[in-house]
Amino acid sequence: MERQVLADFLERINDSESPSLELERIRTEGNTISRKKLRTLVRRDVGELGIDSLPANIELSPGRMVMSFCTIQDLAEAMYSLARIIEAEGDALAKRYEFHKTPESEADSSELIAMMEELEGLEKMRGR
Repeated sequence: MERQVLADFLERINDSESPSLELERIRTEGNTISRKKLRTLVRRDVGELGIDSLPANIELSPGRMVMSFCTIQDLAEAMYSLARIIEAEGDALAKRYEFHKTPESEADSSELIAMMEELEGLEKMRGR
């Protein structure tokens, strides 16, 4: 309720000879106060989103997410959409985008580490 509306109401009650009659009169007149602000606070039912309805400003790949935005409002809307998608299809999203290490990828990474160490050793030898 806005401050002025409240002040007007209290003044009207104070100025009346019978506050209870004035309250009854207000009730019978109907509510003239706008409920627009209250409507914005009422939770609205929203439909479920699916993986295919991912916002265009979110890019997902296994183990990685990129989110582009211009305003905080854009960011909030994209994050809210993503949260709704996770709520609706979390398991499918996990299967598609979670990064799972396989024995092959672990072997590849250990080979890569060994190659990098060998390269560093060769560079040190050249530097001498």
